[in-house]
Amino acid sequence: MGAFVIMKEFIKNHKFGISLLSALFVGVVIIHFSGGCPIYRIFHIECLGCGMTHALLAALKLDFRTAVHYHPMFWSVPIIAALVLFEGKIFKKRILNIIVISVICVGFVLQYILKYKGIV
Repeated sequence: MGAFVIMKEFIKNHKFGISLLSALFVGVVIIHFSGGCPIYRIFHIECLGCGMTHALLAALKLDFRTAVHYHPMFWSVPIIAALVLFEGKIFKKRILNIIVISVICVGFVLQYILKYKGIV
């Protein structure tokens, strides 16, 4: 079976995840080029994801110290993308998927709290 056939089957089986990731990518590009986070511009408070774009750009340049400075949860983006793409089923055991999602959610909330306490 050729690579094209494998890719075609993958797209056919994961249309929702691919569509959602594409929409998120377009949204990030629009936010990046329109002057920043709309939540911050409207309400003047940072959201849980503020700094994520800068962190990911720094990580792509392999500058992980700067990436952690901008947003310590930058490492979770590929995992979240995989969860979306595979409809929440990265692992065969359901409990492992729940643990991964829980750790990421707790990490985002802790990062947000510590940021406003001035610790991070």
